[in-house]
Amino acid sequence: MINIPKDVEKYLVKDEIVDKQFQLKDRNVFTSTNRMFIKKGNTVRDISYAHISSIESQVKRKWLIII
Repeated sequence: MINIPKDVEKYLVKDEIVDKQFQLKDRNVFTSTNRMFIKKGNTVRDISYAHISSIESQVKRKWLIII
């Protein structure tokens, strides 16, 4: 069972179900049948899947050079 915060739950429409939840750095991300919610502190952004054209992953590596 996914624990959905009240400030995210208030944006859900009838028959919309939150199916995934994960943390990304300092943000909580919730995905539903219609859109994605990104929660940071008291701020909630909802993004329709129709507005997402691509997703990019970035990895930062720290290199240590010993001479």
